[in-house]
Amino acid sequence: MHVTTSGTGPVTVTVTIAGSATNGRPGSDHAHSTTRTLSGSTSYDFTASASGFDYCADYYVGALAAGGGRSAYSDQVTGC
Repeated sequence: MHVTTSGTGPVTVTVTIAGSATNGRPGSDHAHSTTRTLSGSTSYDFTASASGFDYCADYYVGALAAGGGRSAYSDQVTGC
């Protein structure tokens, strides 16, 4: 996950990985969230992961990142 901020103050970012039946739309199946508080820089890289086997019954698995009043979502077809 790459996060860019406009300042060096603290921002809390939550990444939720979950299964979904619809491409481009966040789901809630087997949701797994990771929260990080970032500060001191304007560019950060970190990893958020979950077991791929949890999503075999879903068509898509996606990650929703939210923080500082903004959000971004991306998904892909499950590989099962």
